[in-house]
Amino acid sequence: MAHSSLLANDFVTVLRSPKPQDRICTTPGIVTLRSGRVVATCGYRTLPPATLDPPFTPKGEGRFQWQTFVFTSDDAGYTWTRRGMLPMLHARPFEAGGSVYVLGHAGDLRIGRSEDDGGTTWSGASDLTHDQWWHQAACSVEYVNGRVYMVMERRTHEDMITLHRVERFRELAELG
Repeated sequence: MAHSSLLANDFVTVLRSPKPQDRICTTPGIVTLRSGRVVATCGYRTLPPATLDPPFTPKGEGRFQWQTFVFTSDDAGYTWTRRGMLPMLHARPFEAGGSVYVLGHAGDLRIGRSEDDGGTTWSGASDLTHDQWWHQAACSVEYVNGRVYMVMERRTHEDMITLHRVERFRELAELG
């Protein structure tokens, strides 16, 4: 039986937490632009009393603080440069109409846009909805007939039992 080779034999760390006990890396997203540049997103989540440097969003899921970083690579992912920080979570990058965007949420849907330079500089995040609650970890982005498709879940009620259980589990674990 022949063994297939791994997709990535040379592993590269894009983001590493300086405080993994309370600053957790979350939600990686990645896209290869038509130019060949690779854009990746990944962020931090922390639970108070730990805090993140601004910009971050406390509005998302639970009592956590969240932020997303944007990175680029021009050598197929061997080296990465941090290009931006956006106050959102569950973000994923995509290319549309010659621009690079990052879609995520902070309760409401949020979007950040590169300044038409292939992901080098970034605007702040703008809300796309008002007083809504959205959720979705980074997932695939589909391009069909000149349109961009991706999945987002709109939460229509507040009783997030599963999330409450996760937070309660962490509180109990901290009590020891």
